[in-house]
This record gives sequence, structure tokens and C-alpha cells, in this order.
Amino acid sequence: MTEQCLFCSIRDNKIQSYKVYEDDYVFAVLDIKPANPGHLLIVPKKHCPVITQLSVNEMAQLFNVARTLMPVVLKVTGAQGANILYSAGPAAGQRSPHAFLNLIPRKENDGVVVSWEPKELDQASFKEMQDKLIRTLSELGKQQQPSQPSEKEKPEVYNVGSKPPRYW
Repeated sequence: MTEQCLFCSIRDNKIQSYKVYEDDYVFAVLDIKPANPGHLLIVPKKHCPVITQLSVNEMAQLFNVARTLMPVVLKVTGAQGANILYSAGPAAGQRSPHAFLNLIPRKENDGVVVSWEPKELDQASFKEMQDKLIRTLSELGKQQQPSQPSEKEKPEVYNVGSKPPRYW
């Protein structure tokens, strides 16, 4: 962690925040500049710029917490839906050196825009991309499908509710 990391400072209670959840791997805070009321940032405690630097356990817990918090946020805000957003790298809009998920409650016509202009690709372009991805996966010694952890490597995902996390 660097002294300039906002999320590490929040994790260490050096900066005031509105924490709503915390366990051994993850914490969640209200975004201070929310897209909508109830917008949460779900943050791994381990400092990492991108989520691919998390262990299987840490990444599983990050998404497990998002899955658990979403219905709570929907109920509290009266939202009809939600976006879970993650940005990796400046080109994707990442503005922090610490990875996190946005959980944004959504209502019809709320003014929040998550969109892109669809690209028109021909069949040859799709086939070329498919071939490149498969070839690169093969070169990396990976399977076409994401590999499943062995029994020994299976994550011991913290089951929200089995051990009391801290709720603020």
C-alpha cells in the first residue's frame, strides 16, 4: 500500500467513510459521489491495482459480497435493478490504483448511462478473434474453458452470515 491509496486509507480507518460491510477480505462503503443513492464501492482489503492480482479466495469473496449486498441495496433504495461495474486500467475508466466493484442501484430513467456504440463485425473478424484467443490460451498452457480449481485449491469462500461481519 502506498500512502496515497485512498482505499487502503479507508480500510485502515485513516479516512472517514460510510462503511456498511466488512469481513476478513472485503469492505463496502457508500460512494461519496454516487451515481444514485445507495451506490456502493466493494473493495478488496488487499491492495491491488487489478482484480486478477487477487487470489481465488479473495476474488470469490469480492463477488460473493456483491451478490449478497445487491438485494439489500435494492430493498433499501426501492431500485428496480442494479449494475455491478469493474474497470481495469485507465483506458477502461479506472481512476484509482486500487481495484473495486461499483454496485449501483438503478431505477427507470435515472439518468445513469452505461453504454457503448456497438461495433459491426463480419464473420471473418469474429473467427479471427476467436482463433487468436484460443491460440493465446493454448500458448499460456490454459484450457479453452476456464480451469476449475482442484479439490485442494477450491476456495473456502466466506459465507456471508456464517461468521458475523461488521455492519455499520
